[in-house]
Amino acid sequence: MEKKNFKIFFAMVTVIMVVLFGSVFTSCSNDDDLLLAGDSQTEQVSPLVQDSLKAVTRGMTSSLYDDGTYDSYLGPKYTKYQAVHVSHDRYTFKVTTSYYFTYQIYVKLYSHKTGNTTFVELPLVSTTGGVRTYQLTKQFITPGYFSYRYMVRKNSLLDALTRIQTDAEKFNDFRTSVVPSPGDNYTQLRVYAGTDGNGNYEQWHFYYNECTSWVAAKVNEMWGTYDTFKNGMYASGNLGNASNWLSALQQTFVANTTPQAGDIIWFQPLSPLSSNGHVGFVHEVSNGYIVYTDYNGDSNHYHAYQYRIVPVNNPGAEYAAGNYQGYVRFIHVQEAPW
Repeated sequence: MEKKNFKIFFAMVTVIMVVLFGSVFTSCSNDDDLLLAGDSQTEQVSPLVQDSLKAVTRGMTSSLYDDGTYDSYLGPKYTKYQAVHVSHDRYTFKVTTSYYFTYQIYVKLYSHKTGNTTFVELPLVSTTGGVRTYQLTKQFITPGYFSYRYMVRKNSLLDALTRIQTDAEKFNDFRTSVVPSPGDNYTQLRVYAGTDGNGNYEQWHFYYNECTSWVAAKVNEMWGTYDTFKNGMYASGNLGNASNWLSALQQTFVANTTPQAGDIIWFQPLSPLSSNGHVGFVHEVSNGYIVYTDYNGDSNHYHAYQYRIVPVNNPGAEYAAGNYQGYVRFIHVQEAPW
């Protein structure tokens, strides 16, 4: 009888522990908009229009953001570094300490796009002269605007995370951009904004189904923005036709002959081709080839989507039915001009 009661008691304890630890683990990674490369979960991306509206209504003062309690004893014992921008979608987070207790260190990430929060542990990467360095480089798989705070967990998985940054140490927020994969999602991205004598135009103020409208859609998708890249993005005047883009965008961005994923591919306007010029969006550069997409790129794809693969040494090979003799430039727009 005593043995049977012991088994029942042991089973009840096991159930309680599973519930407790399960809740702890899920609380440390509870949002899908902040998933990082390498995570096993998949994400359903909300339409950019909805995300933009959320971004307007949520900020650091939102009730959805909990900054945590600052520990005035532990805080000074850690050196917290500003996140280092490695590339358009990668940041490195770093904390060092010589404090004799070894605690788990986390970076807490808050998305201004959705108001959600997640936590990522910084691994111990080195110990030199009694100083321990915790560091992590992460690739973000979704674009957006983020804030971050460094936290510690003192004793066990059951302990709450404690903030080790003072208000004065709240570093600059950061943004990530992610090069979108090829695929025609144009109608899902554009939003009707009006009509004039030349037709319908969208939120970026280019006409429907033109190459300029497609590229504006892709750049905003890459930046995680609704209409930051648009016809009137410069006070000096509209971007206008594709023929103007090289000179206009060089106010902010570098342009050259070296292709990179996330570039705008720009074609010199030449007669008898349209004097309006042409642009496309570069998705990938590998093994000597460029993968780019465009709209309205030739007579066989009038106001329509096209997926193209061209040699790096002949990027105009697909344009103008292979008869293009002009020069091509690549405008590097991976980094949004915040």
